[in-house]
Amino acid sequence: MIPKEISNIDVVLYPFVFNMMKCFLEIRDETQEPNEKIVKILKCNIQEVLQASTLHKKSIQRFVKEYFSDGHEPIRLNPNASNKKTTLLFYILFVIGRDNIECIDDKSLQEIAKKALDMGVKSELIVTDELEKKLQNEMLSTEGYGDMLEKGAEVIKKWEE
Repeated sequence: MIPKEISNIDVVLYPFVFNMMKCFLEIRDETQEPNEKIVKILKCNIQEVLQASTLHKKSIQRFVKEYFSDGHEPIRLNPNASNKKTTLLFYILFVIGRDNIECIDDKSLQEIAKKALDMGVKSELIVTDELEKKLQNEMLSTEGYGDMLEKGAEVIKKWEE
């Protein structure tokens, strides 16, 4: 029995903890090793985490500084290359150049990305293999995509706050 006035909360928690431990010990799992279903779920979740991208001012400015430095070679995309983050950033520059956007800020960058990628307002930027190929094909099939990339890079270079 527990007295009416409890001076120590541990006295109340001990029976609860011991009862929970008993319940957990009685739970029996079908297997002691991971089965195929669990492995598949984990792989899908890990793949989704690795494919998620964040798009913000510093990352796109760093990208532009790296690929569009003064006196750089004209950009020609490799259709066989596979780098989801790079493809996404090239595509954002492509859209900015294609749509002749003059000025950009954080909010408009997110809107451009979500509109260009046909994603909802609250969706995450997850670039799958299929989406990467679609973005690459759209850029490569557009005549003068290199000039559009250059225009987009110039807009990002001018972006200051």
